[in-house]
Amino acid sequence: MDKRLREASRWLRQARRDLDAAKHSLSGGDYEWCAFMCQQAAEKAVKGGLYSLGRV
Repeated sequence: MDKRLREASRWLRQARRDLDAAKHSLSGGDYEWCAFMCQQAAEKAVKGGLYSLGRV
């Protein structure tokens, strides 16, 4: 796997961890933190997609 795809995978793995943290926060009623973690997950997923396309 080339460096670009490894970096894309790294960003997507972190996005998944952030989304899991958001789900955990939601179940605990911590809605503000859940919203923040969802935003972070979305940004990291987009960045991972851009890396996979060679746009970053």
